[in-house]
Amino acid sequence: MTLVKFEAARRALAEARSIDEVKEVRDRAEALRLYVKQQGDGLAMQNDIAEIKLRAERRAGELLREMGLESGNPQWSHDETIANPRLTDLGISKSQSSRWQLEAEVPEEVFERHVAKVKADKEELTSVGLRKLAKQWGEERARAGLVSVGATAQLPVDISIQTGDARQLSKSLAGESVDLVFTDPIYDRIDDYRWLAREAARVLKPGGTCIVQAAHYYLHLTLPAMAEHFEHLWVIAQVYPWAGGWHYKYDIQPGWKPYIWVWNGQRKGQRVFDRIMTYKGDKRYYVWGDTIEVALSYVESLTEPGDVVFDPFLGSGTTAVACCRLGRRCIGYEIDPNMANIARGRVVSEFRYPTDRGGEGK
Repeated sequence: MTLVKFEAARRALAEARSIDEVKEVRDRAEALRLYVKQQGDGLAMQNDIAEIKLRAERRAGELLREMGLESGNPQWSHDETIANPRLTDLGISKSQSSRWQLEAEVPEEVFERHVAKVKADKEELTSVGLRKLAKQWGEERARAGLVSVGATAQLPVDISIQTGDARQLSKSLAGESVDLVFTDPIYDRIDDYRWLAREAARVLKPGGTCIVQAAHYYLHLTLPAMAEHFEHLWVIAQVYPWAGGWHYKYDIQPGWKPYIWVWNGQRKGQRVFDRIMTYKGDKRYYVWGDTIEVALSYVESLTEPGDVVFDPFLGSGTTAVACCRLGRRCIGYEIDPNMANIARGRVVSEFRYPTDRGGEGK
């Protein structure tokens, strides 16, 4: 593609005021991109054409957002006798509208850096890659907002989130003062499991229980560490409807995640099932983000409203959010100040707006 044609296409997009104009540029660019790719005419030319396509999709997303066309339903102008066209009238599907508006959310300077980097790295410039960037940018913006909120947050009286090392902070926690310990340590830190078992045995009330996430490939170490201070031990299976990531060392692809469950004496709580089916984890707040469903299920089953739940490795606050929804008290410790503020921000959001906007993810 010559520089003249490239600049002409950019000008046409900048001047376009209708979806039809933008869509025509986009569709022509996509057809040409596919032809160049099939002919093997080179990645550089293919990416130049793909850039025009992406710019057109972003422009279409901007126009669709201005028109309010997020579905196939007619949208009305200020003159209520005149309806704006449907998506189907424009030859655009609902999924296209959603994808293009997502692409348009990426700030211009972020988009320009993305295009330049992909080209410099000699990788393929794609709509999928741009949408992935849009989601990442949105997640980073959400995390930054929560950190800002959490830094000055006034938490509900039943939720305590402290920043610091759990080993030091827990010294102020009275013995037999907690109903449930529910947490997720870093899997390869076996000393944390040993400390956790010892501390859980100290702070749990009679009948209280401890549930802790673990990894398959460390169970031979974490199970003995947890069992050392407890009479009873069980393993809960968090089952995925999809296959997990490969463990190449063992050539195994797991379909479930283990939780170690320990208690002394006669435990309190309802009869519970030791397998729970969950869906995708939420990585918006934490790289190891997991679903909130497990916390909700076992906090509800093993405690009563007003009981105390302790999470010494709080992460982004999933346990605290679950407690907020279920009316339990929560004590959480997190050593990373930014993560602690994300947790506080999520709790404040959940407390003010008790919906799913509190998010799911450790």
